[in-house]
Amino acid sequence: MQAYADMVYGYCFFTGAQNYSMMNAVFTFLNNMPQARKTLSDVPEGLKYIASADENKISIVLWNPEYEHYVFNLDTTNGTKAATNLTIEKGSETNLVRIVSTTSGAAKKIDGLRLNSQEFLLITIAF
Repeated sequence: MQAYADMVYGYCFFTGAQNYSMMNAVFTFLNNMPQARKTLSDVPEGLKYIASADENKISIVLWNPEYEHYVFNLDTTNGTKAATNLTIEKGSETNLVRIVSTTSGAAKKIDGLRLNSQEFLLITIAF
């Protein structure tokens, strides 16, 4: 039960969400995350996250509960394996849009990701 408690916490900032397909996509993402929780480095102060990984995949939910806007870089080169698939979806209370999708030789670094107030990112890095 505790393994899913932080996933539910990560979803709680969507208290006003009314879009069923977006909520279903987020719950599916959370349920498919690996169980082993991880710590990320260099996350801008003010952003919240849940990160997990296993030998096949890294999953990250990153959200902005603040009223600030953040622009930051995502670097996937810190692992021992090269990422082969990278997917980033960006959402708010009402929608979810895929903003990055690469296969077979995923991008190593993405500069200038923007996260506005009350937005979130669903990030999957597969090996």
